[in-house]
Amino acid sequence: MGGGLIHGSHHIYGKGGSVVRLSVPVHGNMPLKIGLLRHLLKMADLTESDI
Repeated sequence: MGGGLIHGSHHIYGKGGSVVRLSVPVHGNMPLKIGLLRHLLKMADLTESDI
């Protein structure tokens, strides 16, 4: 994924040549819930082994 843009408490990420934009909520040190993490990985066309 390319560089990100911060909009409030969300970081927006995109990749060159793709129309997909990921909005990742960032609330202090709180971890992402597993369902949201899996959804973001799917949208980014990544697997758990990629991270």
